[in-house]
Amino acid sequence: MTGRESGHDGDAWDSGLVFVLSAGRTGTVFLTQTLPRHVGQLHCVHEPMGSRSLLMAANLRNLWGVGDGWVRDRFRSGLRRRLEAVPAGHRYVEVNPMMCALTDELAQLPALSVVHLVREPTSWVRSIRAFRASGVRRHLIDHTPLANPYPAPRPPGWLLTSQVERALWRWRFCNEQIEALAPHCARYVRLRHEDLFSGSRDARSAALLTLLDVLQRPAPADLTPLLQAPPANRAPSRRPVTIDPARVAEICGPVARRMGYAPPAVLPT
Repeated sequence: MTGRESGHDGDAWDSGLVFVLSAGRTGTVFLTQTLPRHVGQLHCVHEPMGSRSLLMAANLRNLWGVGDGWVRDRFRSGLRRRLEAVPAGHRYVEVNPMMCALTDELAQLPALSVVHLVREPTSWVRSIRAFRASGVRRHLIDHTPLANPYPAPRPPGWLLTSQVERALWRWRFCNEQIEALAPHCARYVRLRHEDLFSGSRDARSAALLTLLDVLQRPAPADLTPLLQAPPANRAPSRRPVTIDPARVAEICGPVARRMGYAPPAVLPT
């Protein structure tokens, strides 16, 4: 798909696309809301309309091998429409945790840059089990087939696994899928949630500067407004879940070590 095919005559396509990807609960809403306020000429889109239904179709395709052409056409036509809405001179940045099941489509994009946001698996499971989904979907998401990214084929014994174990598999699947994009990217960087929201100004500044470098936007003369921006989209308070450290190590251990969590940390309940 070329710039002419995209129907967009600005530089959002020609200068390359940026996708910020994660398993979710890594600060994606914060970045979408905060970056455009402090960094010029960014057109940030978070989970664009149709992302959930596209995820469900991709899950169906991955499990049963049907609908590949429909998924591809739906993804590309949606992306074309979004690119046509990008103001001239702005860089298109899609922040989308729902892309884990169709990273194969991202791998076909020209001049792709990926920012891979990752969070320690135990902390992530606690957050995702508290949050689950936005709005009314929060009460339905666990009972809606194919509505979350999960591995395909399913691991042995999947039907007997708990929601916590499924979340651990989801963490592993999403981060493996995103990591596998690296050879197909013009730029690929991995940023840890713990650094992006660190209490250390130096660690947080370094993470933000790395992000801005990928976005090819100059850093503000003063990073303080970015550093002091409050978190967004907090999870509601719920009773802490019990997470077996042995299952964390078994399911997520090798991937977690590659992501800089070695051995996988187990936070107190």
